[in-house]
Amino acid sequence: MLTYFKKIKVNHKFSKLFGVLLMIMILGIFGENRARADESKLEIDSFSGLIISEDVVNDPNDLKVEITGDYAKEASINIVTREHNDQYKKEHPNIGEGSYEYDRNQIFPSYVKTSGKINIEFPYMASREKLLNTQIRVMYPQIGYMENDDLERRQIGAYLTISEIEKGPVNLEGYGHEISSIDLASNLFSGISYIGVHSTRLKFEYFYSNPDDSKYMELVNFKSYEDGYGESAMSFNSLNGHSDNGSSKGDNPEFAKEIHDRDGILARETLVKRGDRERSWKEDPKASLKYENIYYGTHNTFTDYLGGNTFHKASVQFPLMGTSNEFLAGTLYHKQQVWFSISSAKIDAPYRHRIPIKTVQPLNQYQEGDKANHPTGNQSGFSQRYYNDLDVYQTSDGNSEVPGYYRVEGHDLDKPDELAPGVPKREERFIEKEQEFYYFINQKNSKHWFRRDYLTH
Repeated sequence: MLTYFKKIKVNHKFSKLFGVLLMIMILGIFGENRARADESKLEIDSFSGLIISEDVVNDPNDLKVEITGDYAKEASINIVTREHNDQYKKEHPNIGEGSYEYDRNQIFPSYVKTSGKINIEFPYMASREKLLNTQIRVMYPQIGYMENDDLERRQIGAYLTISEIEKGPVNLEGYGHEISSIDLASNLFSGISYIGVHSTRLKFEYFYSNPDDSKYMELVNFKSYEDGYGESAMSFNSLNGHSDNGSSKGDNPEFAKEIHDRDGILARETLVKRGDRERSWKEDPKASLKYENIYYGTHNTFTDYLGGNTFHKASVQFPLMGTSNEFLAGTLYHKQQVWFSISSAKIDAPYRHRIPIKTVQPLNQYQEGDKANHPTGNQSGFSQRYYNDLDVYQTSDGNSEVPGYYRVEGHDLDKPDELAPGVPKREERFIEKEQEFYYFINQKNSKHWFRRDYLTH
């Protein structure tokens, strides 16, 4: 979400026309590097549907993990909260990335800064056959929302089933080979990391998680444009084009595919290709590992962190269908370490942007006893961008144009009896000549779409 705000001094009567003109100026920011779309789809709000949110973070203790199969009793589960992470780091300042102690006890920097994690570790030199016959099922209480065209949101959680855990046919020595583990951020947007694993099969099932929802705990059935939802998608991001020789030419890349070979969507300037990839081992010339019809990275010339400007170049998007969607994701790199961020990104989003949410806020916040034209509280800022305490605009139905989801308790213009102390009602609001105020324009833009909930370019 891009929030543009400007301090404005009124020397004429404030009007919506001024807002429109300013909006047109701001829209010039978004003129380059958009994905193209069919003209017939321009009126469809393609950003509705599934939202895997970076802001929805579970306590890792609330994730439910069930391990079945050959290593059900021997696998260890280590839960790491932010508090545990910080304390461990303080007590063990010399333990850094690239050690099993780090994997067990610290949170990878690739995850959002508020996320905890669960690390599932298998026995030393685990059997390839036993790993392939081990399954992990994880329940995330919250992962984001289903959002319709009116910006109304329903909370959802997710089941993730991990199977076909492939460590490869050759046992190697050294870190990243001797112990296999799977690392799960408690914020699904932050993704999954493997150590000592080449690939896994991932099944995602989403469910309505709000107890007040009439479909509570029912699985979400992804049907395009049903009930006001656009077509939902999932993207696998950060597909590095590694090579064992260090050349970064994609000889031993990271990859993803939909399990039934459903076509993926790539960015116009993508670094991802589709095809078969295979690796061998000098330690055992007879051994090989081959993956067919995968989307794989060909180079590392992109910003490899969440929110990077060119992160989308190493991503592939898959449309979601039905109640269950399965993927194969992994790496052919000799280090057997990989991180995937998982988003509801949409590379093929239509280039027409959603109408901005415009709000008007005094320089200072209202407090009890304030006059309508003289608020005396703390200075307004980014956190007050949805207060909208000066707006008087009404839509044709007589209500504020700010979508319900973004309204703040105590500042909802359409609930005059519930306004916070000092906040004036609609009929009491006015702006005087020479008065200064903040005018916010909140709109998802190309960079921040990806950084938060979406991917475009």
